[in-house]
Amino acid sequence: MDDRNVRRGFQNSFQRKSIKQSVTDLRKKKREEMLESSRADMSEEPPIQTIDVELPDVVDEDVIMSFADMLLQPSPDDTLVGLVAIRKLISRRKSRSVNVYEVLVRRDVIKRVASFANCDSDSHAHEACWILTNIASRESAVALTVVKAGAVPRLIQTIHKTKNIQLAEQAIWALANIAGEGVQYRSNIIRMGIVDSMVTVLGRQMDRKHLRNITWAVSNIARTPLQDSKDIKELTKLVPLCANVFRSVQVDPTKQRDTVELDILVDIIFFFSFIADGDDEDIAVIVKENLTPMIVNYMAIPYAKLNSASLRCLGNLMSTNDKTVADYLVSCGVVPGMLRLFQSALPSVRREVAWAMSNIVAGSQDHLKVFVDHNAVPIVLRTMEHDVPEVATECSWIVMNYTVACNDEQMQHLLDCGALETLFRVLKSITNYKTKSLLLEAVSRILTKRPDATSIVESVGGVQLLSSLMYNQYASVSNTAQTLLQEHFSDDVGDLSDDAGGFDF
Repeated sequence: MDDRNVRRGFQNSFQRKSIKQSVTDLRKKKREEMLESSRADMSEEPPIQTIDVELPDVVDEDVIMSFADMLLQPSPDDTLVGLVAIRKLISRRKSRSVNVYEVLVRRDVIKRVASFANCDSDSHAHEACWILTNIASRESAVALTVVKAGAVPRLIQTIHKTKNIQLAEQAIWALANIAGEGVQYRSNIIRMGIVDSMVTVLGRQMDRKHLRNITWAVSNIARTPLQDSKDIKELTKLVPLCANVFRSVQVDPTKQRDTVELDILVDIIFFFSFIADGDDEDIAVIVKENLTPMIVNYMAIPYAKLNSASLRCLGNLMSTNDKTVADYLVSCGVVPGMLRLFQSALPSVRREVAWAMSNIVAGSQDHLKVFVDHNAVPIVLRTMEHDVPEVATECSWIVMNYTVACNDEQMQHLLDCGALETLFRVLKSITNYKTKSLLLEAVSRILTKRPDATSIVESVGGVQLLSSLMYNQYASVSNTAQTLLQEHFSDDVGDLSDDAGGFDF
């Protein structure tokens, strides 16, 4: 049985769930919001031709439906007017007395719009995809009307058949917003053939603006968890293409960086981290691209999103059971690269560092040697004691995994750094019972390997603390504390039994 507490992805443990919520929430964007944050980069491709439609100053349901009814007309000119008007109605910022989205949903206009998403006219299809993108960016009740209207297969068909990168981008964008609705929608989109269609798109030349939006969409559609491991297998088809994009967007960590280029890197690295959420074969697909040195190098850039993406990716890669792959990753300098980020001002980044580190120390004793050689143990212990509880919990995983994997010399180093003293100080101050359980388990493993270390526990009042924890309301805490006392401090328990209930740690 493998005792390594490797934690890949975010499906199972309480630690991973909360990290996912705070760092990598699913993102949904209206077209206007994304355009505002994108560089005004001109594409070599001429823009899709459209028309301008003047909207009345007063908009009510009758006005909305007058444009919606134009979508039923046989004339292409009339239907284009209707599409442009609806797009402008849902995009304009001025206050209005009517909820356009509510009217479009209630009057079943979305289905009419969706019917143009894969039509032969690029102008019509682009307007329809733009409308669907913005509708899918709304709250679930509105967004899911796009799915109910049968838009998903139409959008995928458009991506597959169009030679126009602007139209393909808009259709991908709409699907990425739908993917933001949850696991089943992401998996369904993958199973409907989005990956093969995106392979053709990612292989094209495009400007940074389009590339930024498409890589954002790729990461959103690939976001784990997914319903089936086969979904990740399918997504691995995109890895070589994303790797090529990654290499083409090289930035110098020592110079001023373009935010658009950094965000492209962020989304590609997050995509790699989702693939690495799979099995060892999936991890090998990422490692084969030999991008780890670049990812480690980019961790030096003070950009929180890039730091988080890099840590997530490297932490998932280090969860591999393939020692050769793990050795390669460590040789790329992941340990010193991560340790630098313990100085980040953001708790979310420090927490990611600790999580990724916990997977490194869950590896071999050779990996622990690198960890020790970079003076990581004192840093981790200090962080565990003085940082916020969320970071302290992740650091407790590092110590826990260290005690499992270490040899005698490495255990001595842990003790020399004051691990037991720190563990009991944190046990006394931290309130989260799951963290207490982890710390107690680490103490148990230390004392099992080094029974003589009981003197350290006694010197810091640890026996009294363990006696108090026997009465903790959580069984995982009380049972472990009782076992520790029985196995290592049986001579002291009788002297303390009368007073144990007086402690409140």
